[in-house]
Amino acid sequence: MGSLILSSLCVLSAFLLVPDLSAAESLPKKIRIGVLTSLIGPAGVNGTSIRDGAFLAKGELERSGWSVDLKVEDDASQSSKTLSALRLLQSQGYSLFVGLTWSYLAEAAAPVIIRSKSVVISPANSSESAGGIYDGIFYLTPKSSLKAGRAAEWIRNSGVMRPVVLTPMGSWGEVHREVYLGALKALQISPLLDERYGYGEEDVVVRGVVSKLRKLGVDGILTTNTPEGEAILQRRLTEQKLSIPILTTENVFEAVALGLMKSEELSSPTHAFLRELSPDFVELYEKRYGRKPLMYADTGYDAVMILAEAVSKVGSEPEKIKEYLRSSLNHTGVSGSISFDKNGDVKTADYILRRVGEPIGGR
Repeated sequence: MGSLILSSLCVLSAFLLVPDLSAAESLPKKIRIGVLTSLIGPAGVNGTSIRDGAFLAKGELERSGWSVDLKVEDDASQSSKTLSALRLLQSQGYSLFVGLTWSYLAEAAAPVIIRSKSVVISPANSSESAGGIYDGIFYLTPKSSLKAGRAAEWIRNSGVMRPVVLTPMGSWGEVHREVYLGALKALQISPLLDERYGYGEEDVVVRGVVSKLRKLGVDGILTTNTPEGEAILQRRLTEQKLSIPILTTENVFEAVALGLMKSEELSSPTHAFLRELSPDFVELYEKRYGRKPLMYADTGYDAVMILAEAVSKVGSEPEKIKEYLRSSLNHTGVSGSISFDKNGDVKTADYILRRVGEPIGGR
């Protein structure tokens, strides 16, 4: 009886993870996708998750009878290499893509995507973080502006009245800076510091900011960072024997998962924005890779499945795929129900707040 129940659950899981991609009679179940991602450098953690999610989807599609060609090119988190990798894939006949890991990489590639009339599903960006609305680029990360209400709720519930805002330069950092400053303004609170820094400057800037916190009487930190930067901030606060509530973004969970910091050793209570992971997806991922998925593995998976659905409905011509994604897509993915608005942003998505150290769905 137990094995029968387990078998039934596996069938149900497979049904939920592989949507109905029955192709029109004249359309072969065949797709070619360039995976344009970052496997090393600052964006390497997120880019590797995107790749792994994409290949997990490839395996599921092939088990249902599809022929799937995924070609990976690593841009090493450098915008110049993003362009050369994109052009290489296009020269090899690829016009459908998954990737563009971080915002500055998406911004660099956008003009080439537009001119070539290619299609990209970007698992880790929104039009806000990517710096604009670009024809042919569709985003699976919810807009960061959706975090504003959650941020105000956290500020109010935490009793924060003397905060600092600490964000990186670039589109990602600027969007979150605006979210935090907007939430503070709505509550009629002014930050004591509004500090911005360049990527790679985290240690120096964070050290300088932390050295001022006690004297200023700071009672809250609103920030976003790379996983390495998250660990640096926590380490500096612990060294100074400071316990200050922190509101940050998803990368803090990556820092824990990568062993850069231990949640049970944090001196400061830390909450972060989060999208829940589907337990079915976590189970499938763990079975394939022997570890729990990190951020963007689920949207990497969904990106491949969305392109396969589009090809199954309208064929491989990029303009027809773009029109299908804009007007007809209603995809049930592992990251949620997916359709796109006029800017190419995913419509039906939201964030929750979770304290670091608490159980997170399947994580």
